[in-house]
Amino acid sequence: MKIGQDALTRFSLDAPPATLAESIKELGITHPLLLAPQGENYQIVCGHRRAECARRLGMDTVPAFVPASAPSPADAILRNLTENRPHRVYSDMEKALIIRKLAGAAVREKEIIQEYLPRLDLERSKKLFEDLKQCAGFSESLALLLHQLNLPLRVLTPLFRWDADSRNALEPLLAALRPGVNKCRELIELADETAVKDGEPPRALLNRDAIQKPLQDADLSSHEKYDAIHKQLRLWRYPVLTDLQRRVYRAIDQLQLDGRIQLRTPQNFEGDRFKIELTFTTREELVQQVERLFRVTDAEALDDLIQIFREISKG
Repeated sequence: MKIGQDALTRFSLDAPPATLAESIKELGITHPLLLAPQGENYQIVCGHRRAECARRLGMDTVPAFVPASAPSPADAILRNLTENRPHRVYSDMEKALIIRKLAGAAVREKEIIQEYLPRLDLERSKKLFEDLKQCAGFSESLALLLHQLNLPLRVLTPLFRWDADSRNALEPLLAALRPGVNKCRELIELADETAVKDGEPPRALLNRDAIQKPLQDADLSSHEKYDAIHKQLRLWRYPVLTDLQRRVYRAIDQLQLDGRIQLRTPQNFEGDRFKIELTFTTREELVQQVERLFRVTDAEALDDLIQIFREISKG
């Protein structure tokens, strides 16, 4: 008897956890596989990870349950989801893979939305279904990377508008930087919005020397690469805002405030109200800081700083 490795009900994009292999090594497979007869051979319906661990451990036999007749592809997927639901949490990319397989098994859209999305802990939503279908169209390598980065569906929405070449251009960037969810969102949104503003595909933007040079610089850490690329994308997306930030930073530097005096400028250039924060432990330190503030009031840089925000507020 031969057990095949049919991928119909294999949804995990990760290797089996080490704890599962250790458990099987010590106790064997205590929960039988569910197999489906296929000619003279059998295909796995439930238990892909258990079977993979058994192969790696060199086990010749595994306990399995074999029904008299093979379930339909849709029933096989349903049985797998039902068995795994109590203890498996799928990433959004794995959910997209499941949706693609359901569609390939000729399950109707309405049935997927009504019956299967709740089994994936999702609400019955046509938009969710459409978004997952879009993700299912990503290349296998990009899908695996997005899964490894654990990016939620909401972060990936801009990629639905990108062509395959643009998504391929993004892949090595994310693979090299390995940013967290929020940083990924910022990069993707900046690249998407800048491409729309400039009227060119995202791939043209991401392939510019100003992006590729820091990305390929072996002397930079991934954090430094991210900062350089993020700074450049932000400059392209908000050229006026970036220039204003430079003017603000220059004016603050010219004020020569020490680390115990913090000047808070209006966030995101909204409004024209400033805040001063003083840090002190003695009366003498407070007096010194107040005296320094009085000297700052005569600085030309302070007038420049105030004028910048007044100009913005007036539009």
